[in-house]
Amino acid sequence: MEIKNIQRKSYNFSPNENTKKTSSIWKNLIILSIPVAVYLLFQHLGQAIDYFIIGEPVKNHDIDGVLTYLKQVKKVFQSIAVSLSGAGIILVTREYKNKNIEKAKNYTALAFLFTIIISSSIFIIYFLGNLITLPGFFSGFILNKEYKENPDALLCYNISLLTSLFIAINSVFIGLERAKDRKKFVLFVNILNITVRIILSFLYKGIRGTNNVSLTDLAFADFYSTLLISFLAFFFIFRSKNDFRIQFTKINIDKFFLKSFFKLSSVLIIGKATYEIGKQLINDKVITYYDFDRGNEILGIAGLVAVVNGIFYAIALSFEDSQTVMVSQNLSIKKNNLKTVKIFKIAIIITFIIGIMGILSNYFFGERILKFLKPDKTFADETMKGFKEILFWEQMSLFTSVFSVLIMGYIVACKKSANIVVILNMLRIILRISCLSILFNHFDSALTPYQQFGLSTGISNIIVLFVSIGIFIIFLNKNKEKN
Repeated sequence: MEIKNIQRKSYNFSPNENTKKTSSIWKNLIILSIPVAVYLLFQHLGQAIDYFIIGEPVKNHDIDGVLTYLKQVKKVFQSIAVSLSGAGIILVTREYKNKNIEKAKNYTALAFLFTIIISSSIFIIYFLGNLITLPGFFSGFILNKEYKENPDALLCYNISLLTSLFIAINSVFIGLERAKDRKKFVLFVNILNITVRIILSFLYKGIRGTNNVSLTDLAFADFYSTLLISFLAFFFIFRSKNDFRIQFTKINIDKFFLKSFFKLSSVLIIGKATYEIGKQLINDKVITYYDFDRGNEILGIAGLVAVVNGIFYAIALSFEDSQTVMVSQNLSIKKNNLKTVKIFKIAIIITFIIGIMGILSNYFFGERILKFLKPDKTFADETMKGFKEILFWEQMSLFTSVFSVLIMGYIVACKKSANIVVILNMLRIILRISCLSILFNHFDSALTPYQQFGLSTGISNIIVLFVSIGIFIIFLNKNKEKN
């Protein structure tokens, strides 16, 4: 009788305990993802608003393509700026966590100084690249020559280039605040930046009138909002009460810092900027393959598709960050691989549900969102078909890209190395360019340009997902052997 009671109690206890643990994982994943999702959605809103604000100018019917192209150029500059600042912040955070406050202050000053110097150098090189002919790598590498002939686009490019300098400064500031675990303040600063930019964009619309806002106006709105955060950055960084207060008079040139800084920044730039540069090269390929007018039209539709699909994509991506945090914490405390796999599985389930919601949203509201963004534009039947075609393939990224990101995030959290992410980003770009080239050269008569563009995205994402799954299986098997 006693044994039966023990068995019954054991049987009742175990499922309840497992259920509690599982529900706890679901709850923590969602809670940790909320601030990231809020930031990503605000960021996405800022991108979407630009297409609405710019409207349909009488003088430039293909403005959406130019806007899409220049947005990608901005992402290239921004990724370089963030990578440079990120390298310094990693080194500062290490010393700060080890209670080496004076060393952390010195590293902060060095990180701030070298980030400004390198960012300024990049600004000068690329600014001069549009005024004079520079050799090979720099000449026309970022801005396609077709856009250089557009004064508004060229000025927008230069403003974005200058903005990236202040983004680098802001990234140092935000990174330092994150190192102090001031997550709410960091979220506030990021949302403030986006909100101010949106308000300024609407002010330009109010002043200029509907369909009269230029690309330059949007670029200035972005510049002023970024500059505002830079003023905050200077105030906090040089404040006497700040743990990381910069004092240039006490700077000590540390050889270890310099060596580590350039090594880390190189790795980060290769990982982040290479992917964005690759996407920029794809945009250039589109312009080259389909001539400027048609290519620009395709880029415009692709940009609007990204706005429509990006709502749920941003929400899904927020779970990569929360998954990484939970996996890292679990391994640092318990070394429980079974629980980390459970965290990963639940993250996959959540993002799968979000992906289904995204597809339903695209199906029922996709065209409505498009017409809301462009109320004064009349879309030709061919253009609407192109929109649906690209959207069909783009929405697959709600599963292919998101799952791949979750897989890589899990491996990075376990290995503490981002090399695999760099490799897969390179693979994704090579596949995308190769697919687009093959489809254009061998299936030009069978497929429309929109189909070629969308299909190249879908094929490359599917291949990368299968490669990611293969790497994941190998990684799990190796972990089993070690244990």
